[in-house]
Amino acid sequence: MALAVAAILLTIAIPSFQTLIQSNRMAANVNEFIAALNLARSEAIKRGVAVTLCKDGGSASACNNAANWEAGWIVFSDLNGDGVVDAGDEVLRVYPALDSGYTFNGNNNVTNRVTYNRRGMGTNGTLVMCDDRGFGEHARAIGIARTGRAQAEHATEADPPVESCQI
Repeated sequence: MALAVAAILLTIAIPSFQTLIQSNRMAANVNEFIAALNLARSEAIKRGVAVTLCKDGGSASACNNAANWEAGWIVFSDLNGDGVVDAGDEVLRVYPALDSGYTFNGNNNVTNRVTYNRRGMGTNGTLVMCDDRGFGEHARAIGIARTGRAQAEHATEADPPVESCQI
């Protein structure tokens, strides 16, 4: 009898626990990206130069527009503001790729990069992160205001609206 009760409890608890783990991983990934945005913004203000966060794709030293955001990103001082790591630019931080099963895409303004000017003003745009559960209540959107402020929210509640994992 005890084994039957334990089997029933495990059958109910394990799927819920897996969902909890997936949600926590999603939140950690979103928070890490927002931390990268905050780093870029604060460094732009502190240094008095443009600082860019861009898709990296594993090179750890240059922006790779052919890569996807989920392949990793870098933050660098962008002395001439061209959105590309040039001689004299300093790579401030390299972020690794997300685990497999994630998609992470930005709209037209933040398809490849987010740049903050010396006053901390940023590129206005939205990015959406999905895991293998797809779009819906588990997907998250990261909205970046022109003022530079980044905010995470459920993708289905984003403003402007996000309708899929591919924006």
